[in-house]
Amino acid sequence: MRYAIEELHFSVNNIVVFAWSIGGYSACWTAVHYQDIRGLILDAVFDDVLPLAQRQMPSFASKFVEKAIRYYLDLNNIQLLKLYNGPFYL
Repeated sequence: MRYAIEELHFSVNNIVVFAWSIGGYSACWTAVHYQDIRGLILDAVFDDVLPLAQRQMPSFASKFVEKAIRYYLDLNNIQLLKLYNGPFYL
């Protein structure tokens, strides 16, 4: 975003942020921090990374995975989208 705004001289309100898959978190974060973007488009993104991570780990590690995700890598797109006031499309 900073490159597009500062170097390419794009106006924030002319930028649409598009994301696919795990890029959805970065796009949601960007939308929250640049509320004046024209819009946000999310394609095949997850709402919360925790269920995806837990399926990849043995069941005995479930609590550890939950604590690690929530403390170090809490990629929760739903929580971010609640903070974004602009238009978005899923």
